[in-house]
Amino acid sequence: MAMNKKLFISMAIAIVVISCKQSGGNTMISYRESANKTIKLKEKIKGITTNLYLGFGEFNIFDEYFIYNDFKTQEGKLIYLFNKNTFELIRNFGISGRGPGEITRLGSSHFYDNTIWVDDYAKNVKWAFPLDSVLYKNDFLPKNKLELNQDLFLTQYDNLNDTIGVGIAVKPLTYHSMDQIVAKLNYNSNIVEPYGYQYPGLKENQTYSSLCMSGTKDKYVRCYRNLDLITICNADGTLVTNVVGEQWENIKKEHSVFYFGVNSYKNYFLVSYLGDEYVHLDKDKGIESTYPSKLLAFNFKGEYIKTLDIGKGFSSFCVDEDNKRAILFFEDQEEPFGYVNLEL
Repeated sequence: MAMNKKLFISMAIAIVVISCKQSGGNTMISYRESANKTIKLKEKIKGITTNLYLGFGEFNIFDEYFIYNDFKTQEGKLIYLFNKNTFELIRNFGISGRGPGEITRLGSSHFYDNTIWVDDYAKNVKWAFPLDSVLYKNDFLPKNKLELNQDLFLTQYDNLNDTIGVGIAVKPLTYHSMDQIVAKLNYNSNIVEPYGYQYPGLKENQTYSSLCMSGTKDKYVRCYRNLDLITICNADGTLVTNVVGEQWENIKKEHSVFYFGVNSYKNYFLVSYLGDEYVHLDKDKGIESTYPSKLLAFNFKGEYIKTLDIGKGFSSFCVDEDNKRAILFFEDQEEPFGYVNLEL
């Protein structure tokens, strides 16, 4: 009896240890949207008048500014600096061209060391636009630049601290294919290295994704474009949990697009969600793109909190936490900027 009791206790301890390892080492939780947790915001969209002709692009917010990079425009100045409180245009900068200090193929913008760093994928550099120079010189042309690592370069990233950025990096595989991984950039050395947990076993086209840091900088979130998958990690790169939606099991569905972008807000993060085929064929209009029309809110444990149903398709967005709103780019209207107050 004594031997059996000892054996029973040993087995129980082993089961507990195994369970802890499984739950902590490879966690996965699922969510389902709820009508009871959905807020409809279409009638609450507020337009922003700029009197500018803008193409699709990317937002960034820092201090009292928001920046919009216009990827579609191929001439003139490509980057717009606005006052985030009033939406007043402060400066249009970043001259398109092939000459010294001009941008040939615009990428993302990032802000650190009081400088706006602008990626130029054609010249394989990131240009330094000191904020003071941008504000006080209308046609400023940068002279300082840093080389992009052709083997692994960050396409978008958030500041982890004053010296490290963490984000999504492109890793070329062949001339026609690439992989995307989480990587870190040392601002002092300009060295980029793979970083943290990577979901195993994904094919190259399944790795396309976006990333943001939490407001407290203790976690980051990666959301996947072609998979119904969100990964939450601690700032040191260790896994917190994987979050999967209703279409996760349909992992071989190649033409659906899920998460377009992610931004943190207070103790939550917001992801723009489509969950449908990105391109549709209309017999009258031809090929048309479909964009997300809602933002999903989660906490940093991976728990689904709420759906913000915008009611109109938008291609990009950013979060202005100070003013408690999301600014969006709507593709189907003459004045493409608008915003909604965040009800969380």
